[in-house]
Amino acid sequence: MSNTHIIKAKWTNTNLDPSLRNVGLDIIRAASIILIVISHTNNLLGKYIPGFKFITPLGSFGQEIFFSLSGFLIGTQLLKFINKNFRIQQLLIFYSRRWIRTIPFYFLFVGVNYFIYLLWYKYSGLDLFATDFKVAPYFTFTQNLFHPHPVFYPEIWPISIEEWSYLLIPLPLIFVCFISGGSPYRFFIMVLILMIVAINILRINYVMEYNPEQDWELRKIVVYRFDALLYGILLSVLMKKREDYLRKNRTLLLIIGLSVCIIVNYAGHFIKSQGMNAVLFTILPLFSALLLPYFRFKNFHDNKINRILTHTSLVSYAMLLSHLYFLQFLFISIFRPDNLWPSIGITCIYLVVAMIFSTLFYNFVERPVLRLRKG
Repeated sequence: MSNTHIIKAKWTNTNLDPSLRNVGLDIIRAASIILIVISHTNNLLGKYIPGFKFITPLGSFGQEIFFSLSGFLIGTQLLKFINKNFRIQQLLIFYSRRWIRTIPFYFLFVGVNYFIYLLWYKYSGLDLFATDFKVAPYFTFTQNLFHPHPVFYPEIWPISIEEWSYLLIPLPLIFVCFISGGSPYRFFIMVLILMIVAINILRINYVMEYNPEQDWELRKIVVYRFDALLYGILLSVLMKKREDYLRKNRTLLLIIGLSVCIIVNYAGHFIKSQGMNAVLFTILPLFSALLLPYFRFKNFHDNKINRILTHTSLVSYAMLLSHLYFLQFLFISIFRPDNLWPSIGITCIYLVVAMIFSTLFYNFVERPVLRLRKG
């Protein structure tokens, strides 16, 4: 994203100037948040539509794409550090721009949602809010560092993984490149591979020894998902060194990545064996990363659909922060639908409200803060 012009989300009038945004990456980001939000409507529709169980796993796929895309973007930034004389100020600027982008809004919603919990959810009588939790760890991103994420504000578990990854991953990569002499890219790749192998060994050992439940006890725990962004970072290096190959074969990589992810994601969701859990979160982020070259290199036409998808991409962080605990749970606690058609109606209204709220939040809260990063 350009630091000199932060695009406004304007529905079919959203600016698709390629000098300001990569439309393809916006499209895949939009697809990811759509999959996540739709899968979470399981809380409203799941018990009335038996076939909805085949939609729910798509949210996991969407999140893995998010991780790969985040890794790719962080890798693109880190590669700038090895193309010129590295200074510590560059790393501090990298951190500050990331944290301005994410942390203020995260803290805001944690505080607002906790306030809503104390005033409303706690007394709603719904089992959804019956579990005790501590809010303090949310402000240090440690609520799911080593243990399952609490039920409070459950959709933000990926943010802890991303923030710890953004904090820790650059340090060994930059250090090794700094002392590597004349072959920084080779050492960069070597360190990435070593980190991926080490985290996979840790995760496989944990799974084989404790046989954890797949979702809360494995997928959403930070220490076992540190490699989620590494595959995207690795792709950014390969794109730098093998751009022609990735550009030429982007469609083939898309087909392979999409096919493997869909098959393995559904197999992992319905089989849930110990062996599957041991490899599931290696395969999904790895093959999700294979989708990115297609969207990175393909020229997408300027049309209303792509403008709406870019709009959705722009508001995706606001939607991630607000769509479940803040909005959907509020709808559930107020309306409490008890059969199919009221649930469908409330779901449609909820989705419209979520999109409108996310747009307003992005344009009038998030975007002005992002503009502080100018220069």
